[in-house]
Amino acid sequence: GNTVFSYSLSDYMQRDLATFLPLVLILIFIVLYVIFRSLPFIALSMSVVFVSLVWTMSALYLERGSMNNFTTIIPPLIIILSIAYSIHLLSEYRKECASSNAKKAISSTVKKVLAPCFLSSITDIVGFASLSISKIPAMKDLGIVSAIGIGFAFIITFSLLPAILTLYPVYNSRSTPKLLPTNKILIRIADFSAHHKILILFSSIMIIILSLFFA
Repeated sequence: GNTVFSYSLSDYMQRDLATFLPLVLILIFIVLYVIFRSLPFIALSMSVVFVSLVWTMSALYLERGSMNNFTTIIPPLIIILSIAYSIHLLSEYRKECASSNAKKAISSTVKKVLAPCFLSSITDIVGFASLSISKIPAMKDLGIVSAIGIGFAFIITFSLLPAILTLYPVYNSRSTPKLLPTNKILIRIADFSAHHKILILFSSIMIIILSLFFA
């Protein structure tokens, strides 16, 4: 019946998560190495991931939720967002270190990156929090815990990393790596976006209108 099917599906997804989550972490480790070429930076990013995961799963437990068909996507979600926040902060910190000392670099970095990441996290939090009004308990758990976890990831990134970097500067500005081909592509995309704001805004509005028309 439905109960047996739901239990079997939940059990399968949990086993699937236990199999692929370590592989995802290994892949993230490789990507971080390609980006930073620095083991301390990788360790800092991964520490944000692990602390965010522990806090988020603790919130799931305290919320009296459980791992089910919906909540199994919470760990990958928190991993992705916490890595994104840490990459933004550490990348900017690395740039600042090239022109100033480590303590001034972290202060300048937080000032530049805090507001964009805060706005990004707020939109994610509001989006997932909207699921809390769902009448489906599993969907409600997903919304509440994901929103809490995203908040945790943001707070940990902008409290733990600056504190560690202030006490133990880990970057040597003399070892600034060369830009990778992907970086050059992203810079060109950013330049295009900066110089064609009206075109991009108009195109986005037209896409939204067409989507609503054909929905």
